[in-house]
Amino acid sequence: MSARVGTLVGVGLGVAALSGGALSGCALPPAEACRAYVACQAAVDDSVDTGPWDEGGSCWTLPDTARRCEAQCRAALEALLDTPDPPQACLDGAEAALADG
Repeated sequence: MSARVGTLVGVGLGVAALSGGALSGCALPPAEACRAYVACQAAVDDSVDTGPWDEGGSCWTLPDTARRCEAQCRAALEALLDTPDPPQACLDGAEAALADG
């Protein structure tokens, strides 16, 4: 996968997550699919801002937002896995993370 494709996936997700809802005081734990996506994206192109999907990110403030973000992470992780020779970081835990939902 080219860095440009990885960047486009990450940027598209960033816009969606940041518009997903207001911040609240209670943080939810990141979904396993998002943990896997963040690790995979960092291995593919670490210049992509995955902050919203990481621990303490804006995805984990409200249950509805968290569900949308988890769906985004699943789609992004599947796209990154569907490239020739994805990095091992993309393979580690991806099967369990994608089977989790």
